[in-house]
Amino acid sequence: MTRLLTLTMMMSFGCYSKSSYTEDVSTAFCTLYDDCDYLEVQQIDDYDACITVISEAQDPENRDCDWDAGAAKECVEGINMMTCDDLYESDYPLACEKTCTRGQ
Repeated sequence: MTRLLTLTMMMSFGCYSKSSYTEDVSTAFCTLYDDCDYLEVQQIDDYDACITVISEAQDPENRDCDWDAGAAKECVEGINMMTCDDLYESDYPLACEKTCTRGQ
């Protein structure tokens, strides 16, 4: 809970950068996966490998897209609020689909 509060406070000040998002979303996903014994389901060896995989997949700098800092904040906050039941039974936060979208 302290981690979530700290992260929320940090994100509320100023613009949320792409590099901060990449670090935060990787930590959020990998912590959730590790806590819920989901790394194996994702075919990831361990927490450190998860950070590498998720960082590469989620880094907006690696994709040609329109960046939405507000959606990125909501995405990370939503992942941090997920439980293990949520992970196995529901979708990721909708905001995660809107962080980096193709331009019109």
